[in-house]
Amino acid sequence: MERREKNEPLRELPRFVSAEMRDSGAVIATCPLGHRSLSMVQSTRHDVLFTSGTLAFLDGYYNEAVSTMAAALERAYEYFIRIALRGSGLDSLGIDDFWRGLGSQSERQFGAFLVLWRVHTKSRFPPDDDERRFRNSIIHRGHLPSADETYQWASKTFARIKLISAHVHVFWSKEAQDELLASFDRQRADVPDLPASSFMTVGIDDLTTTTISAWFDLVRQQQEVFRSLVSLP
Repeated sequence: MERREKNEPLRELPRFVSAEMRDSGAVIATCPLGHRSLSMVQSTRHDVLFTSGTLAFLDGYYNEAVSTMAAALERAYEYFIRIALRGSGLDSLGIDDFWRGLGSQSERQFGAFLVLWRVHTKSRFPPDDDERRFRNSIIHRGHLPSADETYQWASKTFARIKLISAHVHVFWSKEAQDELLASFDRQRADVPDLPASSFMTVGIDDLTTTTISAWFDLVRQQQEVFRSLVSLP
């Protein structure tokens, strides 16, 4: 860590420093004087991913927007599974053990989601065959989607995630809070030796944002605020 000698004039420090988010969700920042701090994200993984995909769309990167939003949807399925298992009485260790049994095979994970959705909602989750084909054409065959194609696909993906979030909010609010606290534990375990704070990103789980156009407007406004802040002298 840098030390300032006695009577040495203070130098002007930047208002902001850049930092990357780790896979755990932890964000570690280091100031020009060498001080490190940890910020923990109060958001679900599908929330962070869908926001990232939205930013890609707003910047004109449509392939990246689709692939990231598709990952967000898969993580929303995982989120529902974890919350449903909590509602059934499993603790974090039991849930992690169950999830390991599904491995990295997305079809197994999707199948587990469909079963739990049917059991708990007594309804069939809306089919998404066309959306899955569109996503696969981009990820596996290199299709270059137009802005309109991407927007329409994003709208349907947004609606699916909102459907999951709404059900969790109504029936499992306590379990959702417990899952958030468990994510804090994972972030803290990733970097145990730093002072910590927390922050919340713009959230797709916010029930007041009900349409994809309203969501895009919200993220665009937040992006403009951020860019104005970092450009301040």
